[in-house]
Amino acid sequence: MESILIYITLILYLLSLLVYWIYFFKKIPLIGFNALIILSLGCIIHLCSLILRSSTIHYLPLTNGYETLSFLSFCVVLMLIIIEIRYKIIIVGSFVLPFVLLLFVLAISMSKDIEPIQMIFRNKWFNVHVPFAFFGYANFVLSFGISIVYLIQEIQLKSHNIGKVYHALPSLELLDNLNYKLLGIGLISLSIAIVTGSVWE
Repeated sequence: MESILIYITLILYLLSLLVYWIYFFKKIPLIGFNALIILSLGCIIHLCSLILRSSTIHYLPLTNGYETLSFLSFCVVLMLIIIEIRYKIIIVGSFVLPFVLLLFVLAISMSKDIEPIQMIFRNKWFNVHVPFAFFGYANFVLSFGISIVYLIQEIQLKSHNIGKVYHALPSLELLDNLNYKLLGIGLISLSIAIVTGSVWE
């Protein structure tokens, strides 16, 4: 069942990226809304797969390569959806989703075998340390994607090449402010992860 959910998630993520790219060139609001809906459905099914695995192994699914990369890609998608809804900048998905798909494909290419959990992962601080760490990583991945958008926009302004791409992208001020917030949240999350990690160990 988990494998079915994983591959449905992959299909929905791929489909949403395709719709995002169509929206990037067509700039039709309905297409952008559909891209966000498809991505949200993929995120929900992804969450279901994580919950299913967690209920099977009876601990957070964050103890091997497959689980960690899958969880990281889920965190990035969840943050992406929140940002797109909060700031109404649907276009960001066109630049962030390729990295998500890379992480997700790497995850499903790894072994999904369930192995006996090591004692170190049974500590209660593990359930605090690891989610905060991955939440921080997700913010940095999003910051990287937004930085690419910023550079593209800045290059167009400096070259005085104001075309369709320029009007499709958010303003430099919005991108800069958003990047600043993402980096700040990411640093705070990682700081909490480091503190709880020192207590855990």
